[in-house]
Amino acid sequence: MTVSDDGSEGRPRARAARKDATRRKLLDAAQRLFTEKGFFETRAGDIAKEAGVAHGTMFAHFGSKAGLLLRLLENFTNERIEALDRFSDEARAKGATPEEEFWSTLREIWRSDLENLGLIRAYASYSWLWDNDLEAAHKQLRRANRLHLAKLLGRVETDVPDTWPTLEHRVALFYAEYREMLRVYQPGSDDLLWTHLERTVDFLFQFSNKPGKTGAKA
Repeated sequence: MTVSDDGSEGRPRARAARKDATRRKLLDAAQRLFTEKGFFETRAGDIAKEAGVAHGTMFAHFGSKAGLLLRLLENFTNERIEALDRFSDEARAKGATPEEEFWSTLREIWRSDLENLGLIRAYASYSWLWDNDLEAAHKQLRRANRLHLAKLLGRVETDVPDTWPTLEHRVALFYAEYREMLRVYQPGSDDLLWTHLERTVDFLFQFSNKPGKTGAKA
């Protein structure tokens, strides 16, 4: 009897598929619970129950509740970066100027972040307590976000005074203010906070001209 005759050749693939499916269930369950209840109010057992798996399964796959949160944020960051590129490509395809491309992309990212606000806040609430490994991973994710925004802004800025801080430093300042806007967001505050973000951009970055900008709901 050959390996393929008894079906053993497909067994590793089947095990890998089951493992991936279990990890996906855990990630989906954790995202729902972290979003609804927050990180600290969600217990490991809650996640396992929501995913329909044994209590120890979460630890076998992710090591800890924090490991699950980190993987969720890694996935979110990768999707966010892909979205940045997609929004930019769509704006250029419509004939947008670099300034219009920037504002269109920023509006879409703002909308996306508001849709994932519960997860972002859960991540931020735990950031004061994580260990050195999680801190190093967080810095990598944060730098990836900043580099993509800096890349976009590099096509927009002109005639930047020599006395200004570097673009990298100004992007860091922008993200600090951006995260604060996400922290204080409440339903109904979209337009007010978006106006504040517009003013922050106008203050930090030197555009060739200041195009007309519409609100976050435009």
